[in-house]
Amino acid sequence: MKGIVFTEFLEMVEDKFGLEVVDTIIEKAELPSEGVYTA
Repeated sequence: MKGIVFTEFLEMVEDKFGLEVVDTIIEKAELPSEGVYTA
């Protein structure tokens, strides 16, 4: 479930703000998975 929510959130951000903002969010979040989720 977390992967689906994360994927949908990033898709919404990309639509509204662009891919560069998505990349910035993933980098600054310092996720243990490094932002790799599969859904």
